[in-house]
Amino acid sequence: MNTAPHKYLGLGLLVLVTLAPSTGQSAQADVPAPSPAAVVMRGGTPEEEELLGWAIDRYETAGLVLPPIVIRFHADQTVCGDLEGFIGWDGETFVIETCRAAGRALQHNLLHEMAHAWDLGGGLTDEARGRFLGLRGLRAWHELTDDWSRRGAEQMAEILAWGLDAAPSRIPTRVADVGPQDDASLTTAFETLTGRLPLWSA
Repeated sequence: MNTAPHKYLGLGLLVLVTLAPSTGQSAQADVPAPSPAAVVMRGGTPEEEELLGWAIDRYETAGLVLPPIVIRFHADQTVCGDLEGFIGWDGETFVIETCRAAGRALQHNLLHEMAHAWDLGGGLTDEARGRFLGLRGLRAWHELTDDWSRRGAEQMAEILAWGLDAAPSRIPTRVADVGPQDDASLTTAFETLTGRLPLWSA
């Protein structure tokens, strides 16, 4: 799980936010169905490849379209510093770096970081972000002066990962210190983001 702020790299991410559609809940109507080909794996073990395939399938099942992403798995923790993963922008595509995590922690980490790519790649509009901020009692989407748990973007990624998981579980990071954490409240937040119920509810 992530327990520190993510490293957002450069202005590329900010530009993507600016270019997101300004009406409606998401940009999914005008883009093709999600495809595993949109996600490219670099490095990694057979277990990590299997878990990445599982994470991609969860997004596909929910109808959430992922932008092109390169996911790089590292055995060397120094690449990620104190984090288990973070997302950046290389000028052409999103790049997710992930280190150390395995099993359930890696599942959660992948769902979380891919949520940032989904959001910034057009998954959410400014209007949808505003509704989510109001629902969770937060003031800004990604203000670095705010504590990690009070950033809308981080609560979004945690709640999206919660709803895409195979079963409900307590949110395992410092986001659990902010806002209601009961299943009903989190389900409402997930619906606000995606327009559908959590996958595990089916």
